[in-house]
Amino acid sequence: KWTDPWGCVWETRTSGFVGTVVDHPIKDLDTLSGFEAPDPDKTTHWYPVTWKHGVSPTGGSIGFFDCLRSGEIGHGHTFLKLIDILGYEQALYAMFDEAPNLTVVLDKLMAFNLGLVERFISYADVEWLGYAEDLGMQSGPMLSPDMFKKWIMPVYRTIMEPAEKAGCIIHMHSDGDIRTLADELLTLPVDVFNIQDNANTLPWLHGHMKGKVALDLDIDRQSITQQSDAILVRQYLADVLRLLYDPAGGLILTYGLYPQTPAGNIGVMMDFLEDVASGEKPWTR
Repeated sequence: KWTDPWGCVWETRTSGFVGTVVDHPIKDLDTLSGFEAPDPDKTTHWYPVTWKHGVSPTGGSIGFFDCLRSGEIGHGHTFLKLIDILGYEQALYAMFDEAPNLTVVLDKLMAFNLGLVERFISYADVEWLGYAEDLGMQSGPMLSPDMFKKWIMPVYRTIMEPAEKAGCIIHMHSDGDIRTLADELLTLPVDVFNIQDNANTLPWLHGHMKGKVALDLDIDRQSITQQSDAILVRQYLADVLRLLYDPAGGLILTYGLYPQTPAGNIGVMMDFLEDVASGEKPWTR
């Protein structure tokens, strides 16, 4: 077990995996005595930090590129951190009931996130800033579109504004099925969107996202690449490129290699992606 800077107690059974919150710091939203946000001058959402001019703190895992000065404010910065602090059930009830203290907690999250954003810009002079958190489940989002628009979107707009004004490339990540949130998300100043393929489906991504935002596509790591044979894996990658490739650009392919992925599938994926990176079009043959 370990405790994050917000006082959430986490437990994991697999080394290298963050695990899940087993003790939420706010048991009763009506009582907030003693609850304070961490200091963005000393810590991110996850780890201690010492800010230095010209240096971007490491530790984030999503959307980093060696060719750019990159930063990430921390996976789970707003909605997920809210449910880490309150628990999923209490957080959603609070949204529905319009609990007064919900605004207090969200304001603390927003102020902390703004502190991180401002430091990434002023100290690290980032060109690329990531805003990562999961909003979707295997089917549908974790909160209704109305609740998302009312409670979470205002925070997103506020914490992205300084990065937009500074001319940063804004990268956003969300796992899960977020199709019913997409229209709202596309109103944000997001330049690159890291989104899952099968949870949202390739035809939907082709029809609703391609050409509107650069796609950083999360290649399936739950079923096809984990459980299918190498022939089906290659066919799937070819389908991805046929639907989403654009000679003008706007497509990044990302694959998270998880334990128990068959070695043969890994080899097929590496060969295919190396061909793509070299300028070939393996999906045409």
